[in-house]
Amino acid sequence: MRKITLLAFTINCIAAFGQNMVINPSFEEYDNCPSLYGEIYPPEHTGPLSVTGWSSAVYTTPDYFNECAPFGSYAGVPVNLFGYQEAKDGKGYAGGLVNNHYEGFQEYVQGQLNSSLLSGHEIFMHYWIVSATAPVPGELGLRNMGAFFSPNYIYYSMEELHPLYTILEIPQIVSAPTRIFNDTENWESISGTFIAEGGEQWFTLGNFPLVDSDTSGWNPQAIYYDKVCVLDMDGDPSIAFKHEQVNCSDEFVTLNAPSINTHYLWDDGSSLSSRSVSVSGKYWVRSVDTENCNLQVDTFMVDMKYGDVNLGNDTVICANISFILNVQGDYATSYQWNTGDTTPSILIDQPGVYFVEAIGECFTGRDTIVVTTIPAPKADLPNDTTVCKGDILELGAPQQSVSYLWNNGYEGCCISTDQPGNYVVKLTNVCGESDTGEIEVVHTNCDNCILIPSAFSPNGDGLNDLFKVLPNCMISSYTLSIFNRWGQQVFVSYNFDNSWDGTFNGKPLDVGVYFYRIEAESAFRKDDIIRKSGDVTLIR
Repeated sequence: MRKITLLAFTINCIAAFGQNMVINPSFEEYDNCPSLYGEIYPPEHTGPLSVTGWSSAVYTTPDYFNECAPFGSYAGVPVNLFGYQEAKDGKGYAGGLVNNHYEGFQEYVQGQLNSSLLSGHEIFMHYWIVSATAPVPGELGLRNMGAFFSPNYIYYSMEELHPLYTILEIPQIVSAPTRIFNDTENWESISGTFIAEGGEQWFTLGNFPLVDSDTSGWNPQAIYYDKVCVLDMDGDPSIAFKHEQVNCSDEFVTLNAPSINTHYLWDDGSSLSSRSVSVSGKYWVRSVDTENCNLQVDTFMVDMKYGDVNLGNDTVICANISFILNVQGDYATSYQWNTGDTTPSILIDQPGVYFVEAIGECFTGRDTIVVTTIPAPKADLPNDTTVCKGDILELGAPQQSVSYLWNNGYEGCCISTDQPGNYVVKLTNVCGESDTGEIEVVHTNCDNCILIPSAFSPNGDGLNDLFKVLPNCMISSYTLSIFNRWGQQVFVSYNFDNSWDGTFNGKPLDVGVYFYRIEAESAFRKDDIIRKSGDVTLIR
């Protein structure tokens, strides 16, 4: 079985933290073309500035060099105060003296980021330097070149510096302890990563001898700085590639990150430029294009088995609306649908069960999808109703893929109300079909549902001849029981129209006090039993 690899890629330029965060990273932008060396001032300088976004971190003034500088200013490129040097990028660069404790000062350049660093994010930094002057005889060159990041700009007066005239900060980025910088012709890079504490928006470049307190090999040298890069490794990439690979055998597949990039980080935490995998899935690697200061993400979609045919999940469509069914994946060479079509995709406008068989170079696959239509919405409100005053009435019912609009402006599926009135709701589904429901809610007083007389006189005069219990609200069930003083039941009724006439077994009962017991259920409050008991006086 031969191995087939198909590659497809997309490039997305989604600028965010995936692009260089440094303001004016190559010293190309300036307010005023430098007229003399030493024109990078401390942050609070109020006079005219030269280079945009850069300042000095100490009381001394590093140098801004640019091709635009006038002849004789000692601030030109490539010829300037320190000698001859072409720019690493563009037409300008910065410079300054380092390790100059012999003369009592040392210079640091300070730059700004276009936004604050986010806590917990991995930050990558890279910048270039070249020695403008050679080491003095007997000394090696520079060590401990690095960068210190801070939330605000820093400034050291002469009195605040270390006795060796260095700032007191410990840098997050620093060159390897054994690395010596003494090349006066070729630009050398310094790079590294650190985890941001959050809020850092300034950084300082220069020499940090206090990292290991070793001043051996110190040498007053002039240094040029150019092409500074800061990237948020956890931010969105500025370049993204997608690769799709299918393998018909059970061999490992080697995934290769861009060889021209640096600082690799795979999804499993490994940091080599390549990785071997044997399981289908999605793999990614982040890497840095240091030449252009871009964060690049390469995503590999690996299929290590015979190609699958996938029509996607069962789906719903709007009635009478066309819909495309598409076989996902690019590995098949022929197709056969149960509709008779032989293309990778078909156009449908009816619900049903659809089936396809696809054949590729190393697989035959089948899949089925069930397509249903979205039902029309139905505003299922009850008929106009009467409820007890103070009771809460629930209106509406949730439906899928439906939006709601009530006449009071509410847009939820259901409302709870304790107020009488007219309620109207309009339901609209995603297909644009709608339905409207309406209900009139009337309130009634259910607190005194039963009215009971305290006496009656069954003497045949047509006045108050019956012990008549009256309903004051709608009652769904009712039982009235009358007892004499010995507890004997002398009357029972299940209907308000059937009242007691003061007889028992057709014979008039003696005057006196009789006892009643009533049980009833409100038509509006289910399972709410009304129980009343008391006495009534029979008078002749």
